[in-house]
Amino acid sequence: MAQISSYPLLVPQLGDSLLGSNIVDSSGNPVIGNPTVQYTISDIKDVVGQNFIQQLYTASALEITPPNNTTGAQVIFGSIDVNDPASANVYYSAANGNFTFRTIGTYYLQLEYNTSGNGGTEPKFAFITKNAAGNQVGPTVIDQTYRQNTASNNKMINIDIMLHVTAPLSVYQFWALKVGTSGSLSVDALAASWTDVPSAGITISKLS
Repeated sequence: MAQISSYPLLVPQLGDSLLGSNIVDSSGNPVIGNPTVQYTISDIKDVVGQNFIQQLYTASALEITPPNNTTGAQVIFGSIDVNDPASANVYYSAANGNFTFRTIGTYYLQLEYNTSGNGGTEPKFAFITKNAAGNQVGPTVIDQTYRQNTASNNKMINIDIMLHVTAPLSVYQFWALKVGTSGSLSVDALAASWTDVPSAGITISKLS
């Protein structure tokens, strides 16, 4: 094969093609052998031009006290269902706290936990994601809030997750536990014209 520098230099057109390796299929599954394929510049432009579009938001208006054990407990984010199970890309069921992803694709999850503890204490929390089989997906996130005085205060823990859903109707849950006896996820009540800061909230967006 001739050196690339020996070929003429042209302005690319949307209908032109580039060579590449097929690593995963449209469902996100690995492709054996990674065959060489062609990609049109138009299709590459569409992929690069994708944006994350918000699919749902839900949050808890109640104090949540994760257990101090080795198991933890599922976080229930809201008291009402969110989105239509028959048509939405992802929906939330308040009855069991499950998030069901009807459509395969790449999702961006933003979790917020409003941690608190008694003055002078050092609450420590751990958070994980589980699938429908109860298996942990991704890493454990742990955070500790240091108290430097006797006053009670809160610390917001933000966790960002990039979730690649490869099978329709995939179900995920979010779990928490605390290390030690102090601490909870609490609601911050603000002025009457402002909404309260929830104890736990989640925003889910999809790459489209």
